[in-house]
Amino acid sequence: MHVQQLLQQMEAALSQGGISNASFEASLLVEGVTGLRPTDCRLFPETEVTQEDCETLEALVARRVEAKISIARLLGQRGFWSLEFGLSEDTLEPRPDTETIIEEALAHLAPQKQMALTFLDLGTGSGCILLSLLAEFPSATGVGLDIAEGAVAQAAQNAVLNGLQERASFRVSDGFSALEDNEQFDLIVSNPPYIPSAEIATLSEEVRNHDPLRALDGGADGLDFYRLIADQAGKALKPEGWLILEFGQHQEEDVAHLLQEKGFKNLSMRKDYGGIIRTIACQKG
Repeated sequence: MHVQQLLQQMEAALSQGGISNASFEASLLVEGVTGLRPTDCRLFPETEVTQEDCETLEALVARRVEAKISIARLLGQRGFWSLEFGLSEDTLEPRPDTETIIEEALAHLAPQKQMALTFLDLGTGSGCILLSLLAEFPSATGVGLDIAEGAVAQAAQNAVLNGLQERASFRVSDGFSALEDNEQFDLIVSNPPYIPSAEIATLSEEVRNHDPLRALDGGADGLDFYRLIADQAGKALKPEGWLILEFGQHQEEDVAHLLQEKGFKNLSMRKDYGGIIRTIACQKG
């Protein structure tokens, strides 16, 4: 089948299945399976697609429509910052909002970019935050913690995928429990669960049915993990070390209050690409 014809069929099926950006998603699927870029498809519309790839794409479209699985999960990977990350059922799908953490880290630690800094990523998931930071700080090393064994395994694979395995290690951990008593870091980052429990049911099908629940559910008010972090992060930070956290819309004041109560100083916040206040940075007091 010619790629132009295939794209038209896929777009029609996705659109009929209620997918709003059907043309874009069809192009992503074709590129992910065949390696043909959108420009290739436009310039060479009569390029033949193998029967095997056509059948694979037909099956992916069906899963997208019927189960509302995201394109990234269908293809098994997603880009974040400057890298690509494999996904599993134990990991959140990385999203552009979380790149705000990388921007904030660069804003505060740029003068130390060539130094042998140490990073900790709490709730590392796919490892996207930690590994993106290590790509920006070439002399740094980091540890990623996650309660899910599957997430730790996926993060370790992603470190290998991006050639960062020599500077990154991952451990199964409930909160900070896997750290040694004397372990301290220059920077702790986290995108913890922050959705109030009662709001989980209102999330899109792509999120509530396919992202791991324990990576979403932040307790009754969405702040359970911020209380834990505010209480315990100071012990794991070096003097003047930085803490950078992502949070949900309208949670900034509550998160700031929790951190200030525990003596963190020099608080600053940053908006995401949609103009929503998304991260807070602060220093150990």
